[in-house]
Amino acid sequence: MPTERDRPPQTRWNHPGLTLCLGAIMGAAALIGGEPVVGLALFAWFGLCAGAVAVATARSEWFRETFEADERWSVADMRAGRLAAVAMLTVLVAGLVYELARGHTLDPVATLALAAGGLTYTGAQVILSRRL
Repeated sequence: MPTERDRPPQTRWNHPGLTLCLGAIMGAAALIGGEPVVGLALFAWFGLCAGAVAVATARSEWFRETFEADERWSVADMRAGRLAAVAMLTVLVAGLVYELARGHTLDPVATLALAAGGLTYTGAQVILSRRL
């Protein structure tokens, strides 16, 4: 059973730092792709989000508590992830149906993402339901 010292160290800067790194990666990708304005806008947006999380964790007890893993937070995190997966798959399916209805060929990347997401979600449901 994991103990307190088995967990990696967490600070209130982990989430904002990860968000800022993601913004830098996406901004650099847009810059490399020839869209410097989009790259700067992406980096600025992610920087704004990282700053908002940093301020919220400094001032809000609720935000501070959410970064400490307990059963309640684990369940909320699991449900949020599940909802996000269903939302992403729904948008992908709707987009592919729309493109088919317009007579366009399917984008191979979107088709692969839909197949991977659907198979992973369905497989996880089957495996996890048998373990319970």
